[in-house]
Amino acid sequence: MTIKNRLYWSPGGLELAIYYVVILKMSLKFIANICDRGQAYHNFYQYCISQLVPKMSLDVSRYARDRYHLWLINEPSWSRQPRLTPAYNDAYLNKVIQWLYPDCNTALISFHGRHNNVCSNAQIEHHRDTSFAFNTARLLNLGDVANFSYSDCRINNSSNACTNYLLHPGDLIEFHCKHLHACTYAAPGRISLVMWRLKPEYQKPMSN
Repeated sequence: MTIKNRLYWSPGGLELAIYYVVILKMSLKFIANICDRGQAYHNFYQYCISQLVPKMSLDVSRYARDRYHLWLINEPSWSRQPRLTPAYNDAYLNKVIQWLYPDCNTALISFHGRHNNVCSNAQIEHHRDTSFAFNTARLLNLGDVANFSYSDCRINNSSNACTNYLLHPGDLIEFHCKHLHACTYAAPGRISLVMWRLKPEYQKPMSN
């Protein structure tokens, strides 16, 4: 948060006014690298490759052309009405996600590279996440490196003002998902798992 003073003209002359410019800032936060979990890390990566990647479908987002992805736990609707449909989940997956981000109730996994019938480009252009979730999200980087571009200032609209972070296998980060962000590079075999907490109006699944 930034607080500034400004001189301004008033009918009575020049006065010093103290005003508050609130620029919401949230730097990218490194939570942990879960590679220290050894075999558990490798087991989860292999689970994602063998169980989740084959279930992925082509993304419809204009920011992520040719990306294959899969919604987990719940899938929020992109319409203006807060609608929610159950997505893929199982006991093992839910246990891992709750360990990575307690109270997470929606997640998106994507894959970069070729695997059987899936040929996916998991790079995504600079964007802000929509309103279905609270501001704080977590991202787990699996398999190989990726470049995460992120602005720590909410009002920034320029990708040139973003900071580039090289994510290594196992890196778990936390970031403000309403700030401008992107994946500008992903190595083949890289998997991204993004986790959110839904806003209250999305908490209960709704029928069409």
